[in-house]
Amino acid sequence: MQPVPEHIDELIACCLAGDASAAQLEELEQWKLADPLHAKYYDQCALIFSSATASVKDYNTDAAWKKVQGKMQDSSVKQLPVPVSFEWKQVLRIAAVLLMVAGIGWWINNLQSPAELVAVISEDKVLHDTLSDGSTIDLNKKSSLSYSSDFGKKHRRVQLKGEAFFNVRHDDALPFVVETKGVLIKDIGTAFNVFAPEDSSIVRVSVEEGTVHFFVEGSTGVMLEKGQAAEYNSATGVITRLANMNPAESAYRNGILRFNNAHLSEVAVALQKLYGVPVVMESGLEDCLITVTFTNESLETVLNIIAETLNLQYVREENRILLKGSGCRN
Repeated sequence: MQPVPEHIDELIACCLAGDASAAQLEELEQWKLADPLHAKYYDQCALIFSSATASVKDYNTDAAWKKVQGKMQDSSVKQLPVPVSFEWKQVLRIAAVLLMVAGIGWWINNLQSPAELVAVISEDKVLHDTLSDGSTIDLNKKSSLSYSSDFGKKHRRVQLKGEAFFNVRHDDALPFVVETKGVLIKDIGTAFNVFAPEDSSIVRVSVEEGTVHFFVEGSTGVMLEKGQAAEYNSATGVITRLANMNPAESAYRNGILRFNNAHLSEVAVALQKLYGVPVVMESGLEDCLITVTFTNESLETVLNIIAETLNLQYVREENRILLKGSGCRN
């Protein structure tokens, strides 16, 4: 990978410190999407920052800062003016800027050896795994979860790409936090799903049990309880509550698609998510309503039932399925 521009390092620092604007978040997201190595670099930064800040409350911050200053005396690293007494949030910001401006290598070689990165990757099938703290995850296809090897000791913070369902063993002393696309999901005794596809700026969280705090660092965010869902757009930096949970949210785990008076447009989105094939329809069919449950059915069976129920036809085209017809029969 080519050397990372200082401008990008500063963007990453702002993001990790919770100070990035919507425009900065979008710029950083586009940079990460441009090259898999860019995304890997960001993950490494996030991991080191997480490890560094997870236990910073245990340190004598004045002494720690003097140590940092001492190590920087003879270097070409940009120095930062820091008051003798500073707030916890300032510590996070300073740590982030130090990590980025000084360089990851400088931090590793001069301050501490970061914990190893542990990665759980699913390719063509859903992966079930139990973490060291007893929490379980169901990782959807083509998704990955990463965390440092000291997970469960001084922190419980993980980075997600793709989609996963978390059944968390609650611990007030070590809250479980999922990080993805610059937004955080903090467990408060919970089972919840996080949908964060790499090719989208959207992060959707839905709660099956308990409560989660869904927020961007430094903001209030929203509290979500059982049966509630919300969506974050990394392009705008806005979190929006959703009226309903996605009926296909758990389909990748249990094979069940349950629709209750659902619009055909919603059904199409759910089918594409589960089967990986785009489903489109002729204009005017989007608001057709259907109530039906599918359990581990093939896509062909599902399409046949929908077509029969709504008096439609479907056509397989090159890389998509087209639903068409004169009307709906409800």
